[in-house]
Amino acid sequence: MPSNPPSPGVPLLQLLSTLGPATVELASDQTADPIVVAGARIYDPDNHESLGVNDIVLAVNLDAQDPRATSVIAECAKAGAVAVAFKAKSPADLEDLVSAAAEHEVVVVRVEPQASWEQLHRLISTTVVNAGDDEATPLGDLFSLANAVAASIGGAVTIEDPRAVLLAYSNLDQPIDDPRRETILGRSTPSRWMSVLQELDIPRTLLRQPMKALPIHDDDGRARDRLAVCVTAGSEVLGSIWVVQGEAPFPADAAQLLEQMAPVAALHLLRHRASEDLNRSERAMSLHALLSGTKPAADVGVVLGVDPGARCAVVCFRLVAPDALDLVAKRARALDLVVLSCEALRRQVICAADGANVYALFPALSDAAEARLDAMVADLAERLSASLGVRVVAGIGRTVGGLAGARDSRAEADRVVRVLALSEQTAVARITQVEVSSVLLELRDLLANRPELHLDALDVLAKQDAEHGKPYLETLRVVAEEFWDVPAAARRLGMHSNSLRYRLRRIEELSGLDLDDPRHRLVVTLQFV
Repeated sequence: MPSNPPSPGVPLLQLLSTLGPATVELASDQTADPIVVAGARIYDPDNHESLGVNDIVLAVNLDAQDPRATSVIAECAKAGAVAVAFKAKSPADLEDLVSAAAEHEVVVVRVEPQASWEQLHRLISTTVVNAGDDEATPLGDLFSLANAVAASIGGAVTIEDPRAVLLAYSNLDQPIDDPRRETILGRSTPSRWMSVLQELDIPRTLLRQPMKALPIHDDDGRARDRLAVCVTAGSEVLGSIWVVQGEAPFPADAAQLLEQMAPVAALHLLRHRASEDLNRSERAMSLHALLSGTKPAADVGVVLGVDPGARCAVVCFRLVAPDALDLVAKRARALDLVVLSCEALRRQVICAADGANVYALFPALSDAAEARLDAMVADLAERLSASLGVRVVAGIGRTVGGLAGARDSRAEADRVVRVLALSEQTAVARITQVEVSSVLLELRDLLANRPELHLDALDVLAKQDAEHGKPYLETLRVVAEEFWDVPAAARRLGMHSNSLRYRLRRIEELSGLDLDDPRHRLVVTLQFV
């Protein structure tokens, strides 16, 4: 392969990271020397001169299994390209091409089959341009992007995520209307305005025409005219941009301008999401360290941006899902729902998942916030159950005087959800509401882990049952569960109270237990908890 002269561009790994694994990924092994991409080219078998040095070549209309694919790689390498991109479902489908590419000192990039070649070309080109432009808006700064779009088109701008949650908005003092004002105040599209949009079939139309500007006019005059565009990367929806018309009509090329900004916005949204994911991951790890006691509260407070001395409480949401794979997918969704719901209510929350549990740390609790916490958690648990299609229970730990006490609050919340998961009676509770059941579960664990505490008398009864077909052990279990209420136990067993009393005397004779002694009754009861 010809030597590549220095040229402006963007490192390949940075490019792939910006576009995200949902769209592209490196199929080849990473090279020792960084690869810089100067641009993207569409492979044209009739015009090899169109290929450039340091380009990433998009193998459009060429299947990875096509015998010509290896010769295409050789042609691209000869022209000075540094990478060739093929569509494939998995890296395993590109193994032969990766080996061929290594011989020519180029790398293979896998592209998701649903991705649009045209859009990928635009995204790569835009990334390279932004990387070499010192004047460009820094990737991920969505507020600066909103101002740039607003200045270019001449209307107030909002940028939203795929769930219509507000991410950023312009602040150039342009005319706005009530829907925009309510979107900013509520940090999401208000239900009243969403109903109007659904009446006009706007959400579905935007999804059917990604990266295309859509004019919006409300005949009833409930809102100003708008332009909107659905921003995507491949088949993945990243969000949307909304531009409100001011006092003057939009310029004639407004729709074209917005469509030209869409690939730029895609890069910003991808970078923003990557940053958010990294930030959330770091905060989740810090919360895990706090709740497990492996990191000092003061250090965790710095990472979380929380006053270590402020009051806080830990809530544990448990997903009662029998299927492990289903649980993993729904737990990730539960994390998002808890964070978004709390943010919509102006509540800061830090979340982390552990097994079937999602922990939420509510920091800086005022008296008013603490008073509303139970109702908020009950509402969250109900919405999580409805959205995820699984039963969700929640335990609210005690409010403690600072992050140093969060571990104790977590332990209390764990005890609560353990009780709730075994009962269908309620979905949300504090320890004071389930304390007796919690103590019994703890004692059951103690007995299970200490075989020497098991009563030999029960083994004697079990042997009698097995050899003579007697129901002595089950009888004792029912009586213990009814807290030694003989008439109640007799009704459950379908026998007369006197008959049950006779059977209990026989049990005493065989086992050596004294069922009139409260201490014996307590120990027997604990064996059956």
